[in-house]
Amino acid sequence: MVLIQREAQLAQLRTAFDTCTESQGGRVCLISGAVGSGKTALLEAFVAQVTGGRGHLMSATGSQVERHLPFGVMDQLIDSSGLERASARKAATVVRHLALTTSPPGTPEDDALHPPAPGSPPPTATSAAYGLFTSLLDLARPLPLVVTIDDVHHADAASLRCLLYAIRRLRHKHIMVLLTESPMLRTQHPQFRAELLSQPHVSRISLEPLTDAALSRLARIHPVPSEARDSVVREAPTLTGGSPLLMRALLDESCTAPPPPSEASAVSDVQPLPVSALHGTFDQAVLRCLYRHEPEVRGAAQALAVLGRPTPLPVLGRLLGLSPEFTTQSLRLLRRSGLVSSDGLGHPRIVDAVLADLSTEERLRLHRRAAEVLHEYGAEPGVVAAHLVSADWAEPAWADAALHETAAQALDAGRPDVTGACLRLARGAARPGSRWTEADTLLLRSRWQINPLAAATDLGALTAPGRDADGPGDDAEATDTGTGTGTGTGTGTGTGTGADTDTGTMADQRYGPEAVGAVPTLLWHGRPDTACRIVRAVAARAHPAPDVRARLDAARLLISLVHPDRYPQARADARHVADAGTATSTTGRHLDAMTLLADTLTPDRARHDTVGNAEVMIQRYTADEGALGPLAAPLLAMLYAGRPDLVVTWTRVLLGRPSVGYAPSWKAVLHAIHAEAELRLGALGDAEEHARTALTVLTPQAWAVAVAGPLSTLIGAATEAGRHGEAERWLAKPVPAESFRTPLGLHYLLARARYHLATGRRRAAADDLHRCGKEVTTWRMDTATLVPWRLELARVHLAFGDHCAAVRLLEEQLDVRQSVDDRTRGMALRVLAGLVPPERGGGLRAQAVQLLEACGDRIELARALADTGQALRVAGDDAGARPYFQRAGQLAQGTGSPALAQRTARAAADLPLCPRPRGGRQHSGDDAKSPGAGNTNSSGNANSTGTGLSRAERRVAALAAQGHTNRQISSKLFITVSTVEQHLTRVYRKLDVKQRTELATRLSSVRSGVPRLDG
Repeated sequence: MVLIQREAQLAQLRTAFDTCTESQGGRVCLISGAVGSGKTALLEAFVAQVTGGRGHLMSATGSQVERHLPFGVMDQLIDSSGLERASARKAATVVRHLALTTSPPGTPEDDALHPPAPGSPPPTATSAAYGLFTSLLDLARPLPLVVTIDDVHHADAASLRCLLYAIRRLRHKHIMVLLTESPMLRTQHPQFRAELLSQPHVSRISLEPLTDAALSRLARIHPVPSEARDSVVREAPTLTGGSPLLMRALLDESCTAPPPPSEASAVSDVQPLPVSALHGTFDQAVLRCLYRHEPEVRGAAQALAVLGRPTPLPVLGRLLGLSPEFTTQSLRLLRRSGLVSSDGLGHPRIVDAVLADLSTEERLRLHRRAAEVLHEYGAEPGVVAAHLVSADWAEPAWADAALHETAAQALDAGRPDVTGACLRLARGAARPGSRWTEADTLLLRSRWQINPLAAATDLGALTAPGRDADGPGDDAEATDTGTGTGTGTGTGTGTGTGADTDTGTMADQRYGPEAVGAVPTLLWHGRPDTACRIVRAVAARAHPAPDVRARLDAARLLISLVHPDRYPQARADARHVADAGTATSTTGRHLDAMTLLADTLTPDRARHDTVGNAEVMIQRYTADEGALGPLAAPLLAMLYAGRPDLVVTWTRVLLGRPSVGYAPSWKAVLHAIHAEAELRLGALGDAEEHARTALTVLTPQAWAVAVAGPLSTLIGAATEAGRHGEAERWLAKPVPAESFRTPLGLHYLLARARYHLATGRRRAAADDLHRCGKEVTTWRMDTATLVPWRLELARVHLAFGDHCAAVRLLEEQLDVRQSVDDRTRGMALRVLAGLVPPERGGGLRAQAVQLLEACGDRIELARALADTGQALRVAGDDAGARPYFQRAGQLAQGTGSPALAQRTARAAADLPLCPRPRGGRQHSGDDAKSPGAGNTNSSGNANSTGTGLSRAERRVAALAAQGHTNRQISSKLFITVSTVEQHLTRVYRKLDVKQRTELATRLSSVRSGVPRLDG
């Protein structure tokens, strides 16, 4: 057995034994240490060293369950002595008579259990002592006698009196007595301990917790798998508290632990069960430590586990019903055993093990008592409410206030599960006909974040009794004329104008300001008429408070964004309302975020600083861990502003926040936004993965009206990849008719139109695109990043052979008034380049390549490069065309579009191995040298100066020379930071400069040739 940090104690025991061997008299050693400190291991290590032919052993172990059994320990010693049966029986009799004759006055003894032999006179103390020592000396005569008693604090009183009698007479004998004890809350056998420690030949040995270095050494010598050793060494100090028992259990458990998860399982959303849930070796060791303590100490550990946080001593003592002294001592004992850390809490695994050992009734009792005591001492409402919920107890008069306050705070902190638990305990769900309260709104919002289908059941309380279910009413289901089939072919026209039918005074009186909070959920489930009715009813009340007016403004704007045919004036007034300085409130933050989105979707109000403002909002909202509600709008604004690369970056950050795990609905929304951004970057595989995840986290039914979003992404990705059968299966999924009255419905129509065009259904594609154009025109949201319907309709006209109509639509799409982003402009220029004369088409293709490379859409960039290569091939420049086809093929390979990859690879393979020489005819743009040539960039843009820099590289170099950072250059040129870095790397190489400060000097000689930054 290997001992760590116990070498000095073991040497002290060997010295005492050598003293006995050398006839210097007997010795008594008392080993003291906390539960699990390794007393038994030290005892066994010593015995193994000295009893192999060097001494005779008698051993016993005290037990908590046998402490009231008279002579139990002495019987163990006699049984382990090796005496013959007759001698052992004689020794046992002597021991019992010795205990009787040495019992202190007034000590009750059960003589009836051990009566003397019939006819034999009771022996005197002298004869009994003489008989005992004769037996002991007979054993110790050839070799020293070693007597060990483990856990002597649990020994019975009768055995201790016999032992103490013998210890007094060991001073000149070859006998060594070795005792181990653990400190207790109440000192056991104080008279025995006092007299024992007063003997001159008694020495004490204390065992302290293992140091971090000792724990590390123990892990190194233990046969632990190498992949688990570092983790054990790192966690051992906090997990074991230096307890050898817990450390060895942790090491043994690590040897049998399952292998680490593979890469495939590591990235999945399914998390393995925690080790503590498996009742492993470590958890069993925790319980062994726990039950070797007294009930009061064990109760302190259980109370700390239930409390779950550091607790002042008076509160803990009141909860346990112990005095301050006993409470302090209990914590000290638990700390020395490694079960409790210095702040009063044990490691989460220890807490889990203690809680798992509690019965349901005991745990409920402790939580109820904790709630009472904490409320009495003025704890935070959230702390008290947590115990009320755990105890399923809301009877006290003060419980309702604590639960409601905690519910509101938890929702703002991103814990809808806590909100729902508190409100379900405080009150039941709202019923039709009852007044809607703020608690109803909180419960509705929390349920939506966890499961929108559960939230739908609460919306019935907002509906006029008997109206929506039995006949025509003023909800969306009754008044909207849009219809749709179960196969996603919805053709609803949506004639709502925002003027709802009045349902009467009684219905209006039921809607107070609290009901405005239900508007987002109503819109999610396709009930815009009910939402409008609530807003109108609340607005009609006399003299609404400022906060109520702000909530009404936010509700109107949200309705207008989700259903643009409602409250169109709300979008026009949003900027004025948002500038009113309300951004310090929750409503103000929502209003600011929605205003930014409204500006992005309105062509005549689009701002050049949309992306920067969106990032500032996200950074401000993510500074504190909390709800994700205000973040969807700035993410969408960033997406519609043409920066899907930033959307991908931010959604990855947000999906890693802990609060996402408590709000599946927000998690699904983030995955859906991430999927659409990946689709716009040409990453078809990633787009499909995140869209599928969005429909897994929330079922399509739970997505309700918003299901059009992830479905449109899946349809678009499958169509781009050439998997038309898969796209058709996604199109077969049912979409509510109300979806087609929302911007997400336009995404769906555009994706369906692309599918129709790809499968030869040109007329169906044209119908969907004409409908998109009609809706965005009516809604005043005709922005290219929402739906570039003109570009797609131009492709349809090309399929019909109507080139003139296609050119007209493309030129309209390129009009600056349509808020065209770089991606849409690049795609439109690429298509237009094939419809104009060659001398103009080359320049258009070069611009398209530059724009698409900057925006990051790999699929469209591959197409533009392939078109450029084809134009060079037609012009007779096979050598110049090959690099374009090769790069296009490389891009297509990484996008997940095998059809595009095959076409580009086939085009490159069709080029002759011996390229034709270029003709003398110059083609603007198309005759540029291939990517990677000395005086061209990767997009095929020829250089007009002798610097060797492309136009894009010169723009980046000029800004860098002026002192702009890479991120500032990225924002000014609307390219990614990675693209800026790549351009600068090439600039440094071509200009032979080593640092940024040399750029200005190097470019000064050709300053006149630097292009305009806005050109």
